[in-house]
Amino acid sequence: LIRQKTWQSILYSREAKRQKIEVSDGEVRQEILKLLEAHQIMDPSPKVYQNWLAVNLRETPQEFEQQIREILRIQKLLQKIQEQPIPRTKADEEAARLRFKSEHDLLSAEMVLFSSLDEATAFREKVRNADDWKKETKELADRLKTPPMISLGAWTKDFKVPRPAVRRLHGLEKRSVSEPVRVENEYAVFLILDQYTAPSEKFESGFKEHYLKEMDERKKYERFAKWDFELQKRAKLKDYL
Repeated sequence: LIRQKTWQSILYSREAKRQKIEVSDGEVRQEILKLLEAHQIMDPSPKVYQNWLAVNLRETPQEFEQQIREILRIQKLLQKIQEQPIPRTKADEEAARLRFKSEHDLLSAEMVLFSSLDEATAFREKVRNADDWKKETKELADRLKTPPMISLGAWTKDFKVPRPAVRRLHGLEKRSVSEPVRVENEYAVFLILDQYTAPSEKFESGFKEHYLKEMDERKKYERFAKWDFELQKRAKLKDYL
């Protein structure tokens, strides 16, 4: 890990110089003053500064200041990469809307699980409405699940129902019975009890920007990871230590 960090610093420093990122003497001085203040040394004289370096770091002012300059140069490079704007697309807005619905739209349903599609289909053919459901599930208590009203996302997370299937279930009429749905290695049939659809005004008034900002941060991370990978790839360095 230490060797990796060392190579990384070398690469970043070299790239910063390639991009002609400069650090002024004033910026170096301000950074050193902040460091000394953190060690309770205020307004140090040159002698106090040199003594502090000799005792704590065993370095000359020139060596120390060059290290600080390179650290600041790297910080400027990384800040430049991170501050580049992230373009937003229609697909981003749609993804944000789907996430909002996943977290705020609710569904209440009973679910019966079967080991095969044939078994689930046979059950569905016998059950056409809520009255049939009540009669046919009396002997299936061990297969019947009756969660409370939960978010669409919770149906996927907690009960492993695929997202597209959950959205279809949410669109069915109350007291209707679904077609069989694949749930991992089993098949489920659902009785729809109740639904709630969050108003679109709630999404537009605050959640939309919240989700888009989270997506921006994820894109920034992915962009930085890609940039870092390409930087190392171009360097073609091998660690012989």
